[in-house]
Amino acid sequence: MMALKDLLKTPPRTRTGYRSRIDVWRESLDDADLKAFDAAVKNPEWTTSALVTVVNAEGLQISDAAFRDWRKRTLREAV
Repeated sequence: MMALKDLLKTPPRTRTGYRSRIDVWRESLDDADLKAFDAAVKNPEWTTSALVTVVNAEGLQISDAAFRDWRKRTLREAV
């Protein structure tokens, strides 16, 4: 266990707003995977269920409803 003085050496990052688990996971992707994921999110041929299946297989456990809401918000903000 780290000493309190060690934990308090570095201040926490400034919060710029809510970041969903999907946003955090997305930021961990390499450039090629990020580009492919973003293209699939924008492609209406990729259903929410299909994308959730892929994302879950990659280690992010997320529900269809949560992903659907995130996708709608992301596409709306991109306009």
